[in-house]
Amino acid sequence: MKYLGNAFSLAMLPGGDVTVQVREVRAREAREILRPGFTSCVGHESTAQLLAERLHLPVECRRVTISLTDGDMLIVAQLMGDRKEYKDMSREEIATYPIKFFLVRIIPHEE
Repeated sequence: MKYLGNAFSLAMLPGGDVTVQVREVRAREAREILRPGFTSCVGHESTAQLLAERLHLPVECRRVTISLTDGDMLIVAQLMGDRKEYKDMSREEIATYPIKFFLVRIIPHEE
């Protein structure tokens, strides 16, 4: 599965011993990874709209919990800089922040 989110949590990890691989990617590479299809786990409408514009992809607002497994990829769109709670920010305020994209992959340990 491929996911697009605006956060990463340790609760997304499977049980057991795993390695988390994280690397920064450009918006173009994030878009290529997410095509032809992905599941959105972006929890705020204004952030989903902004990501849709930046990535040139449809991004749904879906406040869901995901669990990553072997082979899954999560693109995390991280708004950078000091800010107040997302829920209190307008779309225009969010649009002023730079966004960095990170590819998160789970690598299971061999038993």
